[in-house]
Order: sequence, then structure tokens, then C-alpha cells
Amino acid sequence: MNGGISIIIPTCNAGRYLPRCIDSLQILQGHAHEVVFIDFMSMDTTEALIRSISSLNVRFLRASSRGIYAAMNYGIRAAVHERLYFMGSDDVLLDDFPQAISLASSPYSVFSIETEAGRNIQPRTVRYSAANFRRGRFLTPHHQSVIFHRTFFQQHGFYNENLSLCSDAELFLRPQAEVDSVQCHSSLCICSVGLSGVSADFKAVWRENRLITSQSRKPSMIIIKFDLIMTSVRILVRKILWLLGNGVMKAEPD
Repeated sequence: MNGGISIIIPTCNAGRYLPRCIDSLQILQGHAHEVVFIDFMSMDTTEALIRSISSLNVRFLRASSRGIYAAMNYGIRAAVHERLYFMGSDDVLLDDFPQAISLASSPYSVFSIETEAGRNIQPRTVRYSAANFRRGRFLTPHHQSVIFHRTFFQQHGFYNENLSLCSDAELFLRPQAEVDSVQCHSSLCICSVGLSGVSADFKAVWRENRLITSQSRKPSMIIIKFDLIMTSVRILVRKILWLLGNGVMKAEPD
């Protein structure tokens, strides 16, 4: 089944988001595919929505509530195709995705994505280039921007389930020798990433990133200071975008 792709989607009480996600999956029709939903014992309409899908090759699997990375690893083991793609229940596939499937090569290929900054805020397109992978983990790609080949996980292992927020960043730092072989197709935008996939707990993100840095490269005060500055900037930007998106920050009257 080398020509197909397995889409792996962890879910947990995702009924409010899934209809939009499911609609976008229809773009897979005409391509060899399967959509593997890994569910954390949802109590809402999630299972009913998934089981109602008749136009796609869908599998619904139950998982214990051990975290998103455990579910993604479960999906890797259960998938039948050589190409693997991970998305959230509130993410939306875009029109470029079918073309991206045909371009995806081993060990993995990176494409552009669109992020939803917040309500009333225009989406932002995130583009990657090969140079990004030489500049440290703050520019490691979102997993929604990557189509993997199964051989990547066979060579480098699965997601680290001991990390709750940054296991994807840690994963991309393992194959340092393969940086030059990564294929970046920045002209193709394959997914609109929902807000639930963006962690607002930047203190926890910083702690995990510090741990990843200490394990993946020789730590130094320069790296530690860079971590602190970048994390502080991200916290500030995130809070401003959240306030703007929720209409909290309004112009003062003249």
C-alpha cells in the first residue's frame, strides 16, 4: 500500500469541531487512504459523527486517556499505509493536500500550513524552508505541516509519551543527519490548524523545551537565555492575540 496515506486524528469530546474537519476530509476521495480516529472515550457526539461517515475509508479505535502522543503512537502502529499524516479534530485539510500526497517522500516532507490566530484575527500562513532545520527547535515544524514516511519512525522511534506538549519538537531534533535531505514545499498550504492544537501554557512549553535542549545538544547560557527571551515574547504575543480575538482590547474613545 505504498501509494496511499493514513490520516491519524486523536479525538476526545470533539463533537463541536468534527463536522468541519470531516467535511474537509472529503478531499481524499479518489486517493488511496484511510482515516484512523483514535478516541479518548468521548462522551458526546464524537463517535456517532465518525461512524456516520460513509464516503471515506474510516476506522474508529478506542484508546486509554494517556495523552495525545500516546494516541498518535497508537495510530502509527495501527496504520496500514506507508505515508502518515497527523491532524487534530478541529483542523481542516486544504485544497493543496492531494498534490502534497504525491510529492511526499522519505523520510518526511514539509509543507506550509495556515494557523488560526483567534476570532476576528486573520489567519497566518506558516512557511518552512530547509534553513529552518539548522536554527534550533523553535523553528521545528508543526506536525500538521508534515507528511511522514513510515521509515522515519522505524529509524528514529515514536513520539515521547513522557512529554505532554513538545514531543513533536523533540522528535524532529533526533534525525540531525537528515536535515539536508528534508523536502520543503512551501508553495503548498495543506492544513488550517485549529486553536485547540496551540498550547497557551507557555511556562510548561518552556520547561519541556529546556529539557529537550539539554538532551539534544550541549546546553549553554546563550541557549538558555534565548529560550527565556523567545518564550517571553511568545507568551506576550499569544495573550495580545487572545485579547484582540475575544474583543477585550477595544479602542479608547476620543
